[in-house]
Amino acid sequence: MKALAAVGCSIALLLGGAARAADSPAPQGTTRRGDAYFQLMRAGIAASAGRGSEVVAALKDAAALEPDSASLQAEGAALLQMLGRKSDAERMARRALEIEPGQRGATRVLADLAAGRALASPADTASRQDAIRLYEQLAADPAADADLFPILVRLRLQGGDKQGAVESAKRYAQKRPGDEGAVRLLAQTLLHDGNASEALATLLAHLERSPDSEDLLTFAAELTRQTKEWAGLDPVLVRFLEAHPGSALARGLHGESLLRSSQPAAAAAELEKALELAPGEPMIRLHLATAYGTLGRFADAVALAQGLATQFPDNGGIRAVLGEALARQGDVNGALDAFDEALHALAGDRDADEGAAQRDDIRRSMARLQMERKRYGEAGKVLAQLEDQGDAESLEVRGRLALLSKDYAGARDVARKLRAAKEPAAAAMLEGDALLREGNLTAGVEKLREGISLVGPEARLTAAASLLDAGHPKEGEKLLAEWVEAEPKSAEARFRLGSFLEREGRLDAAESELKESIRLDPQGDEAMNYLGYSYADRNVHLDEALSLIQRALTIDPWNGAYLDSLGWTYYRLGRYKDARDPLERAVRDLPWDPTVLEHLGDVYDRLGETDRAVATWQRAIDSGSEGADKLRTKIGRGASSSRLAPGRPTVRAQSDAPVSPPE
Repeated sequence: MKALAAVGCSIALLLGGAARAADSPAPQGTTRRGDAYFQLMRAGIAASAGRGSEVVAALKDAAALEPDSASLQAEGAALLQMLGRKSDAERMARRALEIEPGQRGATRVLADLAAGRALASPADTASRQDAIRLYEQLAADPAADADLFPILVRLRLQGGDKQGAVESAKRYAQKRPGDEGAVRLLAQTLLHDGNASEALATLLAHLERSPDSEDLLTFAAELTRQTKEWAGLDPVLVRFLEAHPGSALARGLHGESLLRSSQPAAAAAELEKALELAPGEPMIRLHLATAYGTLGRFADAVALAQGLATQFPDNGGIRAVLGEALARQGDVNGALDAFDEALHALAGDRDADEGAAQRDDIRRSMARLQMERKRYGEAGKVLAQLEDQGDAESLEVRGRLALLSKDYAGARDVARKLRAAKEPAAAAMLEGDALLREGNLTAGVEKLREGISLVGPEARLTAAASLLDAGHPKEGEKLLAEWVEAEPKSAEARFRLGSFLEREGRLDAAESELKESIRLDPQGDEAMNYLGYSYADRNVHLDEALSLIQRALTIDPWNGAYLDSLGWTYYRLGRYKDARDPLERAVRDLPWDPTVLEHLGDVYDRLGETDRAVATWQRAIDSGSEGADKLRTKIGRGASSSRLAPGRPTVRAQSDAPVSPPE
């Protein structure tokens, strides 16, 4: 139709003399020209009706009347090209260029024909080079049609000229400022050239000016996931949501952005809104499950992940998320099953490198779970299946397994491999731990200090734990005390020293450091909970313990450990009814935590719900409680009491007596 419009325009210009008075004779040249373009008009009408032979005949008549008209030849070529008569079109276009070198219409016809041949056959290098030459000739004119640039981009990419394609895409974007298609083409071309960051910046710059395209927003999100440059996307999403508050896509992406930016509470709130707008959207549910898991809302995370796993049973990524959620809940067997199913689902991943990395990540998680349960042989079997045995993270897990298995020579061998993998800090820490366990305190501490010098002060915590496990608590305390001495205003250093001292039984010194940590950081919820629970567990300073734990929960309201601390403090205060809710909430998120289960069982016992108490204590035993014998005594006492006086509170041991009367 573009060709027909051009023909019509030419006819109007050339036949403009028709408006002259009828009695004004036209010059003979004008008459021939008018007759020629009348034939061209006939050709255009025939072309619109698809009558090819009539088009050819009319064009021959036109050319006979005006044999030296380059524009007529070019317009005829365009008509023939439109009809698919490529040879005839090329003949007329070349005749036009013989008459008038550089004639734009004819040049465009030849360029389009060459491009068609090149794009149909990547091996037709000559046609591609010819098309590029002709398009560049046209593009040199400031008035060039913008639509030729996308073709140039395709041709250059086909020929492997990525930089040339980028330049053509940039020129197209300049020709079409603010055009969504031009922006998308430039971003795609930059991405093809391996410049994902610049592609993302191009999209974000457009979205900043015109926050209305969900398609470009989706493209920008994909690139952000690839580049992990979330800071730039967030303000664009906020602005987009101001204009389109009901966009589930934008709200879901904003929630994901907040999640990636370590703002899980805000992310969960935004993702919940997105889920209300699009209840069945899988990606929103998956990200919300991740946010819930980060917040400690493990039961909610598991419920979402299980729903997705049921809906998409063959999706390995979803199975892996479910495994992580179950592992956080303490359901080791459930997590291992989910991870195993994830590995089977990912076995045929088409992207070999990415698939292998994802599978190895799952295997490392499985090995860690087996190690936590002291199933060292099973952990070794899983690690033997790693597809990249030289990966630094995998080596660290193997080194940890060697230590736990008391294979200290094997641990030192892994340390050597870590050094070869350019991970000297991890190597030094592992080697130091192995030397300590072998009884070489001096050499072990020297290596640990080497690791600390490479990692920084936070490595002192790992080193101190190694010394404590190896039976050298004083040396561990010394390392942490040095941290406090070097950074006396570090709340983190004070907290770590205080918690270490508490584990050593040095309670007064521990209390002093923990209080100083809280003073230095009034938002230090971990230190508040630690000190509060320590008071509650020792049955001292219970009012202060309650205040500390409540403050911690205002900062992290879903933390199952903090809820357990609150419930246990209420128990110690004799406020059994108050203790029930936080402990039941804690058990909902931590259903396999033996300490939380024991505490809840004790509360049920005080409330006279003997059967529930017995069942909950039994779950604590099944979950691997280290106080199984004490729990069996409670169970026996509870069962006996239940037989003697159903529905009445059981007899309580003196050691469990609260400091204040029960309610």
